[in-house]
Amino acid sequence: MADETKETVSATGVDDVKQSDNTSNDKKYIPADVYENVKNDMLKYKQEKRELLERLEKLEQIQKEKEQKELEEQKRFQELYEKEKQEKERLTKQWQQAQINNALKLEALKQGMIDADDVKLVDVSNVIFNIESGQVEGVSEAVAKLKELKPYLFKSNEPSKVNTNIGVGNTKSTTDVVTKYEDLLNNETLLLDYMTNHRETYERLKAEYFRRRRK
Repeated sequence: MADETKETVSATGVDDVKQSDNTSNDKKYIPADVYENVKNDMLKYKQEKRELLERLEKLEQIQKEKEQKELEEQKRFQELYEKEKQEKERLTKQWQQAQINNALKLEALKQGMIDADDVKLVDVSNVIFNIESGQVEGVSEAVAKLKELKPYLFKSNEPSKVNTNIGVGNTKSTTDVVTKYEDLLNNETLLLDYMTNHRETYERLKAEYFRRRRK
């Protein structure tokens, strides 16, 4: 009886030990189906990560191209703006210079300049176009200065010192005609005035002068 009981206990103990060993082995190994699921999830995650990185790279490239295009457009518009600005400044200066030239010519004629083309001799260093008032300043002074330096360019305000009735056949003496013509030659302002405003009288006096000089 005792032997039977021992055998039974012994048998039961062996079974318990085997069962314990099996339980220990189950804790060391992951079931195949679980492993496959985890493996597939990892592969899926890596694939999604790779696709996401590719999308981000494409988006970054698109953004760079967009920024580059915007910079090029901005540069083009800046160049157009600078070109328009320079053209506007050029036209403004051209218009202002035209106003200065017109003002100089008008003032020169007003002060008696004989040939308006001589206005180019005026020193315009102090002549300016006032942007605020829209007026040309310093014109009168500049023309007056030229008139002072080169009075022969302007009509004389002096009364005529030559007898404008002198002509061929006049009974005045040879000495009187010669003296008056020579005086006229020695006075550039008066000579220029006669040559411009009294041309006929000047020619008559000149002819009479040379005719009487030949006597």
